[in-house]
Amino acid sequence: MSTILSLLILAFFILLVVGIFSPTKSLFWHKGNRTRKKSALIYGLAILAGIMLFNATLPPEEKAKMKADRVAAKADKAKSETLISGNNGQQENGANAQSTIETKTIDYNKIGDQIEVGNFTYKVNGIKFAKSVGNEFTRKTADGIYLIANVTFRNNDNEEHTLDNSFFKLTDENGTEFQSSTDGETALEMSGQETLFLKQCNPQITKSGLLIFEVPNKKVYDLHLSGGFWNGKTAVVKLTQ
Repeated sequence: MSTILSLLILAFFILLVVGIFSPTKSLFWHKGNRTRKKSALIYGLAILAGIMLFNATLPPEEKAKMKADRVAAKADKAKSETLISGNNGQQENGANAQSTIETKTIDYNKIGDQIEVGNFTYKVNGIKFAKSVGNEFTRKTADGIYLIANVTFRNNDNEEHTLDNSFFKLTDENGTEFQSSTDGETALEMSGQETLFLKQCNPQITKSGLLIFEVPNKKVYDLHLSGGFWNGKTAVVKLTQ
């Protein structure tokens, strides 16, 4: 019985597909209007009825075997996912270990060093902390405290570069990043002090100016200096007073 039903379901499915392209052929036995919609409806219902009848006529032992097969398949899937998860965990642990090793081997520079990285040469001349910057008309006071670094930059490339936030990044010992302070830069510029932010530097030209960051408190920070967008290299200066 199950074999006959299987063949009927297969035949209905083939006629359903044929009806999508040629309903006149799939509904060869029908004398009325032969349309794709009518063909799909008739054979779709026939397939559904055949499947229901097939399930109803299966012997109990066959149903038990199919249920056991489904349970085994789910168990195999769960086992595979567990193995994949374990492998991913091992890879992540390996990556974290590698990252830790790389962090420990960072070559720190110090204030006063002339540092060549990528297409540029940097030198951090000195740093200071200040609660406020600017003059009596432009004064800005930090919620934390300002870290101000005096930096010399030389463009060794063969094209002009504009010094933006992609060139300089400040981090603390936990890796927390601090961007330059726009308010602080504006106050410094309007009070007659030169900053490096958004300054244009032509090839083989050297510029000196201030970088200013707002940080929570006085402590040691790391200044990351970029060798250029396409270069991908950076140097790190340990900012200690």
